[in-house]
Amino acid sequence: MAYLKQKNDPRKYWVRNQACIGAECLALGLFRHRRAVGASGRRKTGSTTPCCMTNAYRGCPLQVRYSAELIALRRKEGIKVA
Repeated sequence: MAYLKQKNDPRKYWVRNQACIGAECLALGLFRHRRAVGASGRRKTGSTTPCCMTNAYRGCPLQVRYSAELIALRRKEGIKVA
């Protein structure tokens, strides 16, 4: 378990491990946890978790491909291991 941090963003994004910064499947975003619909019929949104959206929706792939070029590119964009 590790966290990634983006420049100018106070949130820490949960990822499986530190090597995920170079994974081709990495997609950082906010996962919405939904609650049940109440008696009024209104859906309450619940909460959000900053994490890797690939892992949140489909789970990590069995064969994760890592790239040194992606690590360099993401660090240049301001993403770092927190």
